[in-house]
Amino acid sequence: RHVRGAVGMAHAGSAAAADSQFYIMRAARPSLDGKYAVVGRVLSGMEVVDKISLNDMIRKAYVKGEGQQP
Repeated sequence: RHVRGAVGMAHAGSAAAADSQFYIMRAARPSLDGKYAVVGRVLSGMEVVDKISLNDMIRKAYVKGEGQQP
């Protein structure tokens, strides 16, 4: 579901083409449910997400499993 903090993959009309644009929901958007794939959720640090502006660039990101250190 597209709730606040959901991480998803965008596409330009074809779900098969969702390969390089990711987004983080700053607010719930139920209208996107079923149209785009949610692949994760921000568990902590939403205050950082709230500071992201249009055209900001992510230089480093990682995914950690439960109990793992980055």
